[in-house]
Amino acid sequence: MAWMDVVALAHECRNARELGARILEGFRAEIGLDVGFVIGADVSTHALGDDHAFRATTNAAYERELSPLKATALASRGVATDTEVFGRSRFSMRWFRDLAAPVGGKHTLVAYTRARGAVTGLVMLGRCSDAPFSHADVARVEASLPAISLAAAAFGASPKPVSLAPLSLADRLFSRARDGELTVRDRGPHREMLANELVWTRASRADAARSGWPYIDLLALGGVLARDRRRALVIGCGGGVLVHLLERLFPAMQLEVVERDPRVAALARRYFALRAPVRVADGARVVAEASPRSWDAIFVDAYDACADAPAIDATHLFTHAARVLTPGGAVAFNVIGDLAGDAVLEVTTAALASFDDVRVVPVVDPGEAMAPHARRNVVVLAR
Repeated sequence: MAWMDVVALAHECRNARELGARILEGFRAEIGLDVGFVIGADVSTHALGDDHAFRATTNAAYERELSPLKATALASRGVATDTEVFGRSRFSMRWFRDLAAPVGGKHTLVAYTRARGAVTGLVMLGRCSDAPFSHADVARVEASLPAISLAAAAFGASPKPVSLAPLSLADRLFSRARDGELTVRDRGPHREMLANELVWTRASRADAARSGWPYIDLLALGGVLARDRRRALVIGCGGGVLVHLLERLFPAMQLEVVERDPRVAALARRYFALRAPVRVADGARVVAEASPRSWDAIFVDAYDACADAPAIDATHLFTHAARVLTPGGAVAFNVIGDLAGDAVLEVTTAALASFDDVRVVPVVDPGEAMAPHARRNVVVLAR
């Protein structure tokens, strides 16, 4: 099922229920299924009743049994099969005896649609034959998920903004005791991560995709400028605000997040609701070792607050970025300094050496008089 096919279905269908039914029909024709359901803004079934789908997703006992299947799916690209996760032990599980066996089911595939880092829907496909779902079947379903998520969003299957619950005293003590110079605090409407008492990242407690700093929004322009938006690399995790924002703006884009400090990634997951997997590694090395045309966009937000300097070599990064980006790919690089200073000049010079189209966008607060020597966030965009 091609990407444009699913989006076209959303325009042809009158409601979410009809869209789900058409998606199931597409999967039946393409990979084969005997039973199935789709749950998003509404529920759609094939050879099952609506009650069957609701029982499968609302029973706490089933949920506990199926939790390894869900975890396996979400840890990869959203798809897993009970045959591979459970093997023959699935036959003795309560959910299998209650739900699959009565309709003759022998093999089950589950797939989760996601947007903005949150699960928005579930696809369950079942087979009654002895033939399990193949790796090729799984790959076809994986390839369809971003488009299904996008199409379903037109009918309301879209997650609400992620809010951050207030920190407890135990949370504050935990973050300070565990991470030394890295701490987390709530201050007014924002949650902040601090390094040696210097605010390193700031997120709105009402919406984790909104930052207290506008440069985050400017970084997202890298996705706007990119010709394609299928895969992107984010270097520098922070509180995950940029990741939340990219997931919201580009729900079909697969994000790879790299952070060199495992403590930062742990704090982002625990206190900033970051759900995207984070690879602990050096971002420059990841780019240098990547295959050609690995990503459509690269976002760099790697500033070392302790050293008061960029945590990544701009010349090294831009040289390799030109090779690992797809044609029309873009880089968005955050740097802190004044427009006439060495830091901004270094990044801009590195970008111009490898890219044809380079823009330097300083962050200016409303009402502020533009001062070239004032220290500020500056976003360098290269395409």
